Amino acid sequence: EAYRTALEKKKRKQEFDRAASAARAEPLSVRAYELWKQAKALAEDPKDVAEVDQKLDALLPRVDMAERDRRFDLAMKAADAAFAEGKLDDAEKSFRSAQALKGSDLKPGQGLSRVDAARKQKGYDAAVAEGRAAEEKREWSDAIEAYDRALRMKPADPAATARRREVEETRRPPRLT
Repeated sequence: EAYRTALEKKKRKQEFDRAASAARAEPLSVRAYELWKQAKALAEDPKDVAEVDQKLDALLPRVDMAERDRRFDLAMKAADAAFAEGKLDDAEKSFRSAQALKGSDLKPGQGLSRVDAARKQKGYDAAVAEGRAAEEKREWSDAIEAYDRALRMKPADPAATARRREVEETRRPPRLT
């Protein structure tokens, strides 16, 4: 009886492996989804079940347009919420997943542009703050370097240009020649 049970289990595993191999090789999403559903019925090993569930979940938006739209809306809402909270990495990740779902929609690309602009602004603000802190400590070279970093992020910014020029002309000791 134990031998028969082990043999049946081995046969089911072989059937699952054949079904999973056919599903992996299938280029059409609709057909691959159906093959993975058939393979799920044969899966007994927890690793196999997890693989099938992951594949089915990945293929579902390609097969079901309503599911694709639902996931797109969820990703966009999550991205907007993360952006509003200042969590730029999470916002970028959500915008990218929305873009993967609907590559033709412009909203994720616009969101990614907003994230990039916010990152630049954050870096600019940090560089200016660092420059002002260096000025307070009378570390003129560090202040100039910080303002230079700010100007690399926002070229020709009048505020950073003016601060840098003032520090360069009035505070920095003259160079020896």
